[in-house]
Amino acid sequence: MRHRIGFVSLFACLLALAACGSTPASNAPSTPTPTAATQPTPTNTPSPSLTVYTSPDHKYQISYPIGWQQQTADGNPAKSSFTGPGNQNFEVTDNAGIPGGSPASYVNGYCNAIAMIAGNIQTTTVTIAGQTWTKGNCDAGTNSSTVLIVEVVIYKGAVYQIDYGSSAANEQADDATYYAPMEQSFKFLT
Repeated sequence: MRHRIGFVSLFACLLALAACGSTPASNAPSTPTPTAATQPTPTNTPSPSLTVYTSPDHKYQISYPIGWQQQTADGNPAKSSFTGPGNQNFEVTDNAGIPGGSPASYVNGYCNAIAMIAGNIQTTTVTIAGQTWTKGNCDAGTNSSTVLIVEVVIYKGAVYQIDYGSSAANEQADDATYYAPMEQSFKFLT
């Protein structure tokens, strides 16, 4: 009998200990384990080597390389120029013309005025900021020592233009290193 009482007492103590161990203490801090689902995923975050520019009228935003200079171009507050240390040039204009023409006609008009070429420029389409832009190379077929690319879209009744250029020898490297990331960072704010 004595053996049986000892066993029951031991069993009761073990149950009490087990119950105490499984009951969470109200004062004990819980430490959550981080999971991939709880970590925020950055969206449209510029690379650390880029800085964000917002147009004065808050219509668009673009990131450009640190070390480049940003300034108003041609005295036009709606035209921002970004200039790199190797004479790279990237411009954004948010009133590039009076709506009514086609983007291809704006590309051709700009190329004919700037590059002093007569005739139509062959155009293609590119997607920037979720919009279809018309793109032309003003210097294509001219044996020029520079390359000037123009892209135009009509967005919410306004004509937007991006143009960029480099020396012909550096254009491909500048496009991959600077211009393509700048284009990809462009977004409309309205």
